[in-house]
Amino acid sequence: MPYVLYLVALAICGTAIWKGDPPLRWSAAAFIIGWMLTPAVSNLSRGDWDMPVAVIDTNVTLLVIWVSLRWRRLWSAVLAALMLLLVLARVVALLDPDVHRYGFLAANNVIVLCQMVVLVVAIWVTLRGRQKARGRANEEAWS
Repeated sequence: MPYVLYLVALAICGTAIWKGDPPLRWSAAAFIIGWMLTPAVSNLSRGDWDMPVAVIDTNVTLLVIWVSLRWRRLWSAVLAALMLLLVLARVVALLDPDVHRYGFLAANNVIVLCQMVVLVVAIWVTLRGRQKARGRANEEAWS
């Protein structure tokens, strides 16, 4: 099941890079790079906290926040907030010993699912905006 979800997420991010505008491309590329680096460094952790993965998540969060501040789109602000929640969930799991590992993983999966929904909405909004702009250009050509 995780592989199927990775493929769906990869398809969503690939569509965002293929059809999206620059903020959508930057955000999707950050997610893909983060997903590629995470398995490569996840075995380097010692102890309870996965520090290399936390560093990758923090860098992806900073990049998505930069995209949100640079282009000021609502979906990018929501995406940045979800990335910040992902990093905060990791910190809470570190600081609170009562948080079970499966609880953290479930929270992580819910946040990632919400991120994918936001990316799908962003793709739809971008394509719809292009279609409307094309329609207005065609109307002006006839006048």
